Parts: sequence; C-alpha cells; structure tokens
Amino acid sequence: MRWTYAIFAFLVAFTTSATDHVDVRVFSNRSFTQAQWRTASGYYAWVAYTSDQQVIDTVAISTPRLKRLMDVRLSGGELVLNRETRPLGKYAHLRVVPLGDSAHFQITAAGRTRSYEGEIWFKVSGRELQLINHIPIPQYLAGVVQSEAGHFREIEFFKAQAVLAHTWLLANLNKHSNEGYNVKDDVTSQAYYGRADNINAALIRQAVNEVGDSVVVGPDGEVILGVFHANSGGQTANSQDAWSRPISYLQSISDTFSMRGSQAFWEVQVPKEEFVSYVASQLGVSASDTNFRVALLDYQPREREGVFEYNGRRLKWKDVRNRFRLRSAWFSVTDMGQTVLLKGRGFGHGVGMSQEGANIMAQDGYEWKSILRHYFPGIDLVSSSTL
Repeated sequence: MRWTYAIFAFLVAFTTSATDHVDVRVFSNRSFTQAQWRTASGYYAWVAYTSDQQVIDTVAISTPRLKRLMDVRLSGGELVLNRETRPLGKYAHLRVVPLGDSAHFQITAAGRTRSYEGEIWFKVSGRELQLINHIPIPQYLAGVVQSEAGHFREIEFFKAQAVLAHTWLLANLNKHSNEGYNVKDDVTSQAYYGRADNINAALIRQAVNEVGDSVVVGPDGEVILGVFHANSGGQTANSQDAWSRPISYLQSISDTFSMRGSQAFWEVQVPKEEFVSYVASQLGVSASDTNFRVALLDYQPREREGVFEYNGRRLKWKDVRNRFRLRSAWFSVTDMGQTVLLKGRGFGHGVGMSQEGANIMAQDGYEWKSILRHYFPGIDLVSSSTL
C-alpha cells in the first residue's frame, strides 16, 4: 500500500507518452498458460487490474537485489500470482511497470527465456495466457534490428534496417488493434525476440538513435512496403513476381553488391520426374510432352525471371521454390539423369533490400540513405511526425 500513490502518479505520467510506445504481443506463435518473470536490472511494480481495466492496487515490488521469481499461471479464468512459492492473489490482469530508466527483465514462457525492456502485461485470452510488451519505439526497433539482422556489423546497414523497421511499424501500427495490441513478435509482423543485448547491441542502439524518426515514403507520399530478404543473387525481383501486383519502387534492379555475399549462390539436386511432374501439373500439360521437357530440363535464364512460360501458360517460379523448399526462385535447370541440378542465385523472395548487399554497400562506404535509395528507386526519406 505504501507504494500505491507514487506508482499511480507514475502510471498517469507514463500513459501521457503512450504514443511513443508500441504494444507487442510476445511469444505470439506459442500457446501457454504459465510464465515466470524475474528482474534483471531495476525496480518493478506489479499492479493488479479488474476485468474492466480498473486499478486494484500495487500487489508486489520486485527489486534487483533479491531478484525473486514471480510465477503467473492461468487458473479458472484468472491469473494466479506467486512470488516463488508464496501466493499473492488472483487477478484479471497484471501490469509490470519499471520504476525508472535502464530496467529490464527476463521472462520464460513455452520453454523459452527472453529479455525485455519496458512493461509487460499479463492477460487472459480464452484458455491461454497472453503477454503484451509495452515498450518505447526506439527500444522496440533496436530489438527488431537485432532479431532480423543482428549478426551484421556495419552501422550504416543497421541504420537502413532500422528505418525499414520503423516504416513497417508505422504502416502496420493498427494491424492487431482489435485484439488489444499493435503487432506480434513473429514473422507475420516483424521478428522481435527481446531487447538488443548481443555483441552488436551498442552499435544497433546507436544506429536507431541517429536515424531518429526517419521513415521511407513512395512517390505518392505514403509509407512504403519496406520489404527485405537475405541476398538478391545480383538482381532483385519484381514485386509482381513474388506476390500479386506491381509496385513502382519494388521493381527489379541490378545489385552487384549482393554477388559478394556468402548466400549469393547455391546448388541442389532434386528427383527429376518429381520436378517435371510438379511443373507440368501446375501448367496443365503432360509430363511426357517432349517439347515441354526440353524447355524445362534445359532452362538457363540469363537474368532473374519471375515466371516459366510454355505454350502461352505461365507458372511463377516462386511456387516451384515453395514446393521444393529452395533458397530462392532464381535458378537454372540441368538434366542429370535421375535428378535435375538446380543452380541458384540469392536467398529469399528477392524483393526490396538485400541484407547482405546492403551490408556490403556499408562496408564500401555508402551511407544509409544511399543504401535505401539503391534498393527502393524513387523513394523519399521523411520524419514520421510529418505524416
């Protein structure tokens, strides 16, 4: 009780800056009914709420000195809170709030342990426990950059990746608003597996701070679809070849930088008749058609082609990629008898920014704006506050 008034004042002040934060559902691709929490640095208040979001009281304070384990589990439609083995009560919702800067915590759910900054909300969602990380946008972006590309080491690359992450967030801020949060932490939104804390964390945080609130807009002044992939293989793909519609700033460009990347080239052999039969079935032709077999089994494209055409029929190579789990949709075909040898280029869908290519550009001295303009022709860079 002695903490209640101070924490209530803090919550009011914190809520006024909510537009600078994002609500991320974490561990979103897993189902669980129990989670364990422990402070790693800083003090935290555990605030209990009613089912209609009214504050009940501050029910616990977690301190960095003791670092006691807090256990939350779902039982009978309520959250049961224990400090180690001591019961603290049953509540509809629990909000864990940092009482100062530089605090972070660890949470274990569904067999995985991750570290986070900001707040964490424990909520009941049907028969599952749901965790929502309420976090300042810069800290979220740093976590995304680490999750998506933390193994790289060039700050200008990190800046480009951070701006794309911010651009995506701005375009998708209401993606899950009807479900009580903004975005998820898996690849259906942006990968976000906790705070930036790896060997390159300081560089990533510096990059996020230096680009500020910069985002990318297209020729129409709207935020772009800021997509990226691992390696283009030397030429990016058209958006219409990977998905459904052409987008002006997502058209194929030459990308020699990516050819110096470790994932620029690949080879794999697959059973010939399985390969031929699949392509034939998708085109609606006979797998024994001699002309078809010649066209397919000696397919040697000079550049990236999004489709295979035969007798006026078209099949997107991305469908073949998905069927045979290939690294990309850009490859040649060579008949090896019982198998076909696929010699490919790049890794990923090929649209937008090549991460390896962008990192090599940064190594060559290009700054982040030039990197983004290379991969997204015709775009502009603006402050998100102007949109």
